Amino acid sequence: MISISLVRLRRILAEPPITDLWTIEGEQENIEVWKTEDTNLFNSIDPVAYFFTLQIENYTQALLKKGPLISSGEEGRETVKLIEGMYRSQREGKPVRY
Repeated sequence: MISISLVRLRRILAEPPITDLWTIEGEQENIEVWKTEDTNLFNSIDPVAYFFTLQIENYTQALLKKGPLISSGEEGRETVKLIEGMYRSQREGKPVRY
């Protein structure tokens, strides 16, 4: 189980997570626009509280049968598996295949 304190998470999220290592074909020129939009949003909110609140609201609505979950438990499990694979790949210095 991954455990992280909110204080540590806030330190990690000191700036917006921006990825420019990939683009959608035909949309490469949008990267700077997306970076600006993401940075503006990120700087206008407490990202930890904002995203946890969205998750809790979605979960609550799903429990009340007013909407689907944004992501399923299976998707969450696959995300953790992917992240663990990245750490393992870095540690072992080779690709990890599932």
